[in-house]
Amino acid sequence: MPRMPPRCKLDMDITETPGARPVSRCPYPVSPQHLPELERQIMTLLNADIIRRSVSLYASPVLFPPKKDGNKKDGKLCLCIDYHRLNRQTLRDRFPTPVAKDLIARTRGARMFPELDLQS
Repeated sequence: MPRMPPRCKLDMDITETPGARPVSRCPYPVSPQHLPELERQIMTLLNADIIRRSVSLYASPVLFPPKKDGNKKDGKLCLCIDYHRLNRQTLRDRFPTPVAKDLIARTRGARMFPELDLQS
């Protein structure tokens, strides 16, 4: 499992609507046969530093939705976190979409296009 990138000096910020209260929801019921898989996946994510333990006031339930391929015999369960309530009270970042004409104009006079130029 890949590791998370190193922490940056500037972390991204989630802006909530004014007056919003922390989202804390009771966990969804998990069937007894799924509990060992839930523990295994959480420990795998913790050991890989993809998630970390938290004492935050925010809490979102986890669930195992049915697979879309319909093959339930393989025993693999997909862990999903329900962020619907948090998403409802989060302000969306809005950035203007760059106009293709302006992007093309920036390349005028260039002869070489390294990968860095294409990404910026």
